[in-house]
Amino acid sequence: MPVDLSDHPAGSTPTTFLRALDVLRREINGALVVRALGIALSAVAGLGLVLAPGATHATTRTVTSLADTPLDGCDSNCTLREAVVSSQIGDQVDFMPGLAGTIILSRGAISVLWSMTINGPGAGVITLDANSDPSDAQGESRTFIVLGSAPLVTITGLTLQNGFNATNGGAIYAGSLDTHLVLDGVVVQNSQTDGNGGGIYSVGKLTLINSTLRGNVAGSGGGFYAQDATLTRSTISDNAALDAGGFFLIGVATLTQSTVSGNSTSSVGGGFWAQGDVTLTNCTVSDNSAEVGGGLHLVGDAVTTNNGFLTIRNSVVADNVAATPSQWNEFKANVATVSYSLIEGGSLPNLPVGTNGNLIGVDPKLGPLQDNGGPTLTRALLSSSPAIDVGQNSTCATTDQRGVARPADGDGNGSKICDLGAVEKVIDPVFSNGFEGT
Repeated sequence: MPVDLSDHPAGSTPTTFLRALDVLRREINGALVVRALGIALSAVAGLGLVLAPGATHATTRTVTSLADTPLDGCDSNCTLREAVVSSQIGDQVDFMPGLAGTIILSRGAISVLWSMTINGPGAGVITLDANSDPSDAQGESRTFIVLGSAPLVTITGLTLQNGFNATNGGAIYAGSLDTHLVLDGVVVQNSQTDGNGGGIYSVGKLTLINSTLRGNVAGSGGGFYAQDATLTRSTISDNAALDAGGFFLIGVATLTQSTVSGNSTSSVGGGFWAQGDVTLTNCTVSDNSAEVGGGLHLVGDAVTTNNGFLTIRNSVVADNVAATPSQWNEFKANVATVSYSLIEGGSLPNLPVGTNGNLIGVDPKLGPLQDNGGPTLTRALLSSSPAIDVGQNSTCATTDQRGVARPADGDGNGSKICDLGAVEKVIDPVFSNGFEGT
């Protein structure tokens, strides 16, 4: 079932229990028969059996309405809920060209029954609003619940907002280890949980591409909580939690051409807290705050072989704040391998100046988090930044977070050398005299 009652602590009040049951009732959405079929298909797959060729075929269903009416089939007046619930394995949901606006969910979260693609027209075109009220037990709703019979779910080009759930996953809940949730060009914002994952809770694998998680709140992992995660050209910003402001990870995370900025916690890991191993390549981690580990905090995971190893390449970790400098403003990790990166403040382990191409104790001179081009907000390097043209081309990502080719000649000396951080400095020929602002 999509609501795991084991999430509730021992001695939960009857009100809490009734709230969980009410959420469960609304999540069913009249799809018990379809869901049972999904469970049966999962059992068949688990036995190593394969359906005969031609038994199923992919179908595209088109959303034509912004309403959220009771289910009556995906006909000429097809809502998003109807399109998703009526889909079969491998189907795709599209939106009618020209359809734009906000879908207010009035019937609870939409259940994703099995592997499928929900292909939105763009995060600025269609918004899915859960319309939740955290103060009202009857008014709590996520946007999506991904069931265990759905091993691969891809959502593109949508904004998901105002979700709430008291247990886990404010906007999206994916509770199976076998599920791989992929968000491409998606914004998840202003969602909340008392438990884990203000924006997203994913027990399985999570992939974010060209996506933004911002303004989400949780007990742990403001932006998301995940088992394993891959972030590419994405931004995690202005999320908050009691611990792990940006996100909480158990397992392995790979961040490339991404920004983690402005997240906060009163405990551990302002940008993120990971019980596992993390690799940052051409990333910017800045202006996060925490009691311990202002930028990020890694510890070992006794359950797996992940030991809290941090690898940083061609990145900027700066302007993060811990409660006191002795509590590691920028990062704390069991083991850190850092090369061709700028680390401004204190860290554990301490990094010697002048080794591995690193800049230690240096202000990167970053611009504000803003629209610098591309699908997500970024922090560009100012013209006077010491992070320009000092990276290592052999380990540099081929594009920056905006999709701009790198390396580029950012200082105008005729040599194309990778910059540090998520954004590559490119001199506009109009401003080749060096007076451009960023």
